[in-house]
Amino acid sequence: MISLTHDVEHDVWTLHYGTTRLASASDVIAWRAAVWTELEKLGERRADLLIDMTEFSMEPAVAALYAPIAKGISDQHARAIVRFGKPDAKTTQALQIAATKIGYPIKVEPDFDSAMKAIEHIRSTRSRGSRPSIPDR
Repeated sequence: MISLTHDVEHDVWTLHYGTTRLASASDVIAWRAAVWTELEKLGERRADLLIDMTEFSMEPAVAALYAPIAKGISDQHARAIVRFGKPDAKTTQALQIAATKIGYPIKVEPDFDSAMKAIEHIRSTRSRGSRPSIPDR
């Protein structure tokens, strides 16, 4: 079940994909509807958003359908977006295809703690006016 939760302490929202499997166009359409229903909780605000992909899987054949939806989530609802989980090989391949379609990388952090560190890094670079996608070295 897809759900959106708010961590008040860290002021971050997490979109949990649950045990979602995208293998067909109808799967993607149903997934998109469920995701958008949850994102309506944000109203007009853009949030720092984590996406829990722990149990998410996607076939490479539907990556082109997934790509514009992923871009829409980022463009319409997120100030920052960080995905986490350990996708299987097919899902990783599908995410790489989707990244090519939308023109920027889709990186998946291995776990929640790594995702939170990435959000904190983005926030720190954003507050300094730097580009958040370029890590400090």
